[in-house]
Amino acid sequence: MPRRLALILACLAMTVLSARAETAKASFERGMQLGRAGDFAAALPLIRSAAEDGHADAQITLGTMYANGQGVPLSKTDARLWFERAGAQDHPRALYNLGLYHDRGIGVAKDMVRALAWYRRGAAAGDAQAAYNAGHIALTGDGVPRDAAEGLRLLQQSASAGTA
Repeated sequence: MPRRLALILACLAMTVLSARAETAKASFERGMQLGRAGDFAAALPLIRSAAEDGHADAQITLGTMYANGQGVPLSKTDARLWFERAGAQDHPRALYNLGLYHDRGIGVAKDMVRALAWYRRGAAAGDAQAAYNAGHIALTGDGVPRDAAEGLRLLQQSASAGTA
C-alpha cells in the first residue's frame, strides 16, 4: 500500500509540475508579446513570474532586461544572477553571457579561466559565439594556457554554425 501511495503522489506531483511549466510558458510568451510592443512595464511581471518558476528563456530574458535597463533598473549584478539561473539549465545564450561577463569584467572581476569555462559550456550547448570566443581564448592563450588544437576545434565549430 505505501508503494502505491508513493506512485500516486509522484503522478500528482508530475501533473502539478507540468501545469506549472505550461503556466510559466504562457506567461513568458505573453510577456514577450508585450515586450516586443515596447510595454516593458506590463511585460515585466509576466516574465519575472515565468523566470521564478524556472523557465530558462524567461530567466535569460529577465537577465537581458536588467543588463539593458528595459523596464527595470540597469543592474549588471541582477542580470548575471538571472543568467546564472538559466545557465544552470544549460541555456546556451546564458552560458555565453556568463563567459562574456567574466571575459570583460562586467559586474565581476575579470577572470579568463572562468570566462573560458563558461564559453566552453556555451559551445557544448550549441552557442556558436561562445564557441568562437572559447576558440579565440584557447588559441591565443589569453590569460589561460594556450591550446591551439582546442582553439582550432572550437573555431571550426563556430564557423560550421555560421559565425563569420
